[in-house]
Amino acid sequence: MSVPAVLVAVRKKLADTSGLPGIIWPNEAADIAPPFLAFSNGPMAGEAVTLDGHERFLFRPVVSVMVAANTFTAAADGYVTAIQAAFKINTRLFTPAGVEIGRCDRTPEPDGGGPDGNLWRVNLTLRVSSHQRL
Repeated sequence: MSVPAVLVAVRKKLADTSGLPGIIWPNEAADIAPPFLAFSNGPMAGEAVTLDGHERFLFRPVVSVMVAANTFTAAADGYVTAIQAAFKINTRLFTPAGVEIGRCDRTPEPDGGGPDGNLWRVNLTLRVSSHQRL
């Protein structure tokens, strides 16, 4: 298992979720008109290899739903609901080869939302853990 492999699985799951707008991945130009999603790898903590031959990591990537300010937020609410359904508690994440690489510890909850320049941002923190026997 590798850290990037888990984040690749999270990104693929998000990209494969139907009904979502375009996604801006880290280190990409933000040239998409709202609505869009902004993905951040977020913090990570873990033990690379433990004495018992296991590898444990916790991932907290953040997905931000971005919509135009001063508009009705029903679209943003729909995107939040779709992300929550895709990453609900105990959802398993897989590598392209079909090997389970992680799972969702909790269903993501949105923050209260707020202005971000001329946009409205709602953040959801995904809670993913990976525990592999090496």
